[in-house]
Amino acid sequence: MLRELATAFQTVEVAISDNIEANALITSTLKKLGIANVISESNSRRHREILLRIGADRVILPKEESGYQLADVLSIPGMLERLHLSQDYTLIEIKPLQGLIGKGIEVCDSFEVIVVLILRGDELILNPDQSTQFLPEDILVLVGEKRRLADPTDQPFHPRPVPYRSGIGFSTSGKLVLAGVSPALRDQLQRTRMLSLIGEENIFLATQTIGEASNAALRAATNWLAESSVEGEKGEEK
Repeated sequence: MLRELATAFQTVEVAISDNIEANALITSTLKKLGIANVISESNSRRHREILLRIGADRVILPKEESGYQLADVLSIPGMLERLHLSQDYTLIEIKPLQGLIGKGIEVCDSFEVIVVLILRGDELILNPDQSTQFLPEDILVLVGEKRRLADPTDQPFHPRPVPYRSGIGFSTSGKLVLAGVSPALRDQLQRTRMLSLIGEENIFLATQTIGEASNAALRAATNWLAESSVEGEKGEEK
């Protein structure tokens, strides 16, 4: 069957992240059969290094990538999509925030951000000129340095401080708890200043013991709910 794949496809994904031995064997065999692009899935960085050493062209860590995506959503309100162009530059698709509505393209110059295109209903405005003004229904595609697009102090892209609950549609009486957070994701949350907004006490790092971070997060959430109920009862008595 693998030989048939080699003649029919030039790109193959090996989605067996829970069995490193089978993953490594299939990845190695596919490369030996001449598959040009082999993409493998992995559950850990150590397994990723092993797969890359035996020939995988790219190794995906689904949990880590979803964590980065969550950090992006939390750090850049209104962001729809993001594409990392290099170590320093990124492209994002974003809804215009209130600080941009009614202003022209030139407002982006001081922030070193380039407006590549604007999607306005069924109209696609490529390379908009300086006279173009932002409208509430626009969808913008911007290119710029990651530090500028993710910096909460940069106006008008980030009208901070904005509570994370309102940014992601949570109730103001709710609480966000992240469990199984990788060190890389924690570092990104810190760089984008979301760590202080979420609260260090609400971040539970991944450990070698399965379920340890989730259980710790569950205990913290349970305690918070109990405390909130007591405070609510005291408020009703008053």
